[in-house]
Amino acid sequence: MTDPRCPICWSQDCQEHYRDPDQANIRLHLCRNCGLAFLFPSLSPEETRRFNAESYDYGKAIFIPSVHQKYRQRVKRQADFITQHLPQGGRVLDIGCYQGDLLQELHERGWQGAAIESSGQACQFLKENRPHIAYHHGFVEDRPFRGEYFDLIISSRTLNHILNPVQFLADLVRYAHLQTRLYLEVSSLASVLSQPGVESGNYFKAYHPVVFTMLTLVNTFNRAGWGGFLHLDTITDSEEDTVYLRALSTLSIGAGKRAVQENREILEDYCQQVLACREKKRQQIESLRTEHRPFVTWGAGDLALRLLGEEALAENPNWLGWIDSHAAKWGSRLLHREILPPARLKDLNPDLIVITASPGFAEEIQNAAREQLPQAKEVEFVCIG
Repeated sequence: MTDPRCPICWSQDCQEHYRDPDQANIRLHLCRNCGLAFLFPSLSPEETRRFNAESYDYGKAIFIPSVHQKYRQRVKRQADFITQHLPQGGRVLDIGCYQGDLLQELHERGWQGAAIESSGQACQFLKENRPHIAYHHGFVEDRPFRGEYFDLIISSRTLNHILNPVQFLADLVRYAHLQTRLYLEVSSLASVLSQPGVESGNYFKAYHPVVFTMLTLVNTFNRAGWGGFLHLDTITDSEEDTVYLRALSTLSIGAGKRAVQENREILEDYCQQVLACREKKRQQIESLRTEHRPFVTWGAGDLALRLLGEEALAENPNWLGWIDSHAAKWGSRLLHREILPPARLKDLNPDLIVITASPGFAEEIQNAAREQLPQAKEVEFVCIG
């Protein structure tokens, strides 16, 4: 294994600051030169391309009606924000548009859309349902749309997945003229601390290798050659969820040292939260072993497999089986148990429902469970996500 190197400034003066207690191969490093927080090791460029094209789940919870409604509301807020700043319309390029929902919203407001999308399934959807969107099935580094310029470039929650953000942004320069505006959404390091169930790792994954702060993001744009001419704007779903940019300015003297100190303090807080969450989870699992209450687990994803496998929860004789909201999983088997639809909950008749999914879906799962259980049945919920 090679030594870690900062993907922004390429410094080798990097220090491991956090190691995932559940996945020891995922280690968060801090560049002591520019302050960037990044994962090492991460996927190789070839693995990243393959993952983005074949495996990345763009919206695994959108099939839940209330989540889909929130998603549609977010798309509308994005379009409102863009048209507020650019009411005249024009040509727009979306990097990683998936099925083009934002481009469709902008199309209905007079914009002419184009996209670069790595998912073959998503591109097939665009071909069949949105032929007015010009798309390239591939990646930014393929350099499609040669010689074309766009009035707006969208990079919404894409930059954190890029192994070489400087080169990625340098490739986007090819499509920008002096009046081009960039709509940017990125995950910020500070937002990690606001996540429920922080140890489940919404950010620190091999295919999500870079987490920005304002200083490191501005540094990245300057190194990519955007200079100070570009106006950057962004929108956020909740406080601290994204990094806000209004106007790009040059990196001031000493900003790298300030970024190192800022990120170190955030990561120290993060480590303390991880330890507290793990202790709470340990106590919850121990209670399941000792209270002898029949329970089901709701959520048959990677997190659930880790809990029921590595934590030996599947060996608990009180475990009645899997429930999952996603119809595509029904009938398949995990840990020798069939994954069942919510409608089967009344047959299992549990005293306890253990939510083994992201805490963000806990309320939705509880509402769905109560719809399936007899009114006289008192059931409790525990979220170990």
